[in-house]
Amino acid sequence: MGMIAEIFRNDMFKDCSNGGVSSNFTSVTVVNVEGPFEPTVGRPAVELVEGYVKGTCFVRPVYLGTERPMMGGTYVATSDSRFRQKVREITGGEFSGAVPFHDRIEF
Repeated sequence: MGMIAEIFRNDMFKDCSNGGVSSNFTSVTVVNVEGPFEPTVGRPAVELVEGYVKGTCFVRPVYLGTERPMMGGTYVATSDSRFRQKVREITGGEFSGAVPFHDRIEF
């Protein structure tokens, strides 16, 4: 179970995710944040994880396993305070806003 969050992108530019989740969806289900929602075909599972730099975090698709994705120019956000609390738990600092969405993989 998880919570729904929205994908934010700048529609002036082409998709830079190289076919990532953000190129096909407008919302996701963050499965490592407590909530009543299950991932669906139209709302894939993602997770908030610690960033590559201490004190940062990002969102990544669950299906990527151990691959290290990079940002494709989109962000994930929600107004639900549980999302903010999870970011605080991961980073150790206060946060309010959108988190980078790392859904780009170079093949």
